[in-house]
Amino acid sequence: GFFWFIAALWKVVVWAARALARALGWAARTSSGLIWDLWEWLFPRTSTTRHAEAIRSDQQAEVAALRILQRWGYRDTRLTQPGPDGGIDIVSETLAVQVKWYAQSTQHVGSPKVRELVGSADGKKAVFFAFQESTNDCPYTSPAVEWAEPRGVALFGLMPDGKTFPHTDAARRMRRR
Repeated sequence: GFFWFIAALWKVVVWAARALARALGWAARTSSGLIWDLWEWLFPRTSTTRHAEAIRSDQQAEVAALRILQRWGYRDTRLTQPGPDGGIDIVSETLAVQVKWYAQSTQHVGSPKVRELVGSADGKKAVFFAFQESTNDCPYTSPAVEWAEPRGVALFGLMPDGKTFPHTDAARRMRRR
């Protein structure tokens, strides 16, 4: 029915945009990002949109963040092995990502944790995902956001249903990518 028609139409639009991008010499992921923005504008996600399974642990949060980054076009991201990595949970050629999933929403990420991530990033873009219980909550302290903003650190809140909320301009730019 209608769902299959929309799915087929979506595939055609993505194929055409990628073909156009290749013909014009643009990176295919740029066109995919534009298409994704258009799709979200046409069909905004509502609070009833849920992932198959709620995030309940730090491991599930890391996998959710990995999938989100891959959906945004960072295809070379991968989880790091447990061990002394300076808090980095996901890496790529350009990103160093830390994910904090606290059992209690009263815990907030402070500027020392953000500074530690930037120091461990080794010149890569620092990205932080932290547990965010509600849309009205900010999982970062004010000093952490103030320190991260001028340095281009992307701070995201990660909800139990997998939604993300940007808390810095760098995070907003990543979502639009």
